[in-house]
Amino acid sequence: MTEQEITEGSEICRTILDKGRLARAGAEFHDAMLRKLIQKMFEGHTGWNKKENYHVIKANLIEHFGRGLEGDNLVDIANFCMMLWRLGR
Repeated sequence: MTEQEITEGSEICRTILDKGRLARAGAEFHDAMLRKLIQKMFEGHTGWNKKENYHVIKANLIEHFGRGLEGDNLVDIANFCMMLWRLGR
């Protein structure tokens, strides 16, 4: 095996590992988002998928940005972004 082949093989291995880490991080974040959405649904929050609530959801997103980009608030921000993204489709 040549040095170039070893280098290329190492790059492929790093890429595969990075994809795995990214997939795990995405899955963990997705799970956190879904847990929060289900929690809010059981608390009686509805209407996330209704166009007439777009401005309310947008206002909630802006409010949550003001609270900072830490911890569970990031999950809330992501959920509001998902809702707005979905309404815009």
